Amino acid sequence: MIGKMLTPENLTAVLNKGAISVGGAEANMQRLSEIDTTKVLETLRRISPTKPVEFQIRLGQNDKDGGVSLHFEGNGWKLSGIQLPNAAVQALAENLINTKGRNG
Repeated sequence: MIGKMLTPENLTAVLNKGAISVGGAEANMQRLSEIDTTKVLETLRRISPTKPVEFQIRLGQNDKDGGVSLHFEGNGWKLSGIQLPNAAVQALAENLINTKGRNG
């Protein structure tokens, strides 16, 4: 399931549309483009450094709403991680259990 999620097409869909779909499971998270960057203080509150060359941008009001991590490498910033919201993780985990025939 993780291999299916990590395709370039799926990562692009997660960031652009906020849609996460693997197998029969579908979950949503806030799109990165929905962050209102005109509200400077609100935008700055979403950013938290995780390492000297990496930071995380929260997509919602708190960590459980998901986020993305960016890492400085070479001459620019690159995507280094996607933190899925709790609801998306639960939906994907349920789909994994259901596809393995372990209902109940």
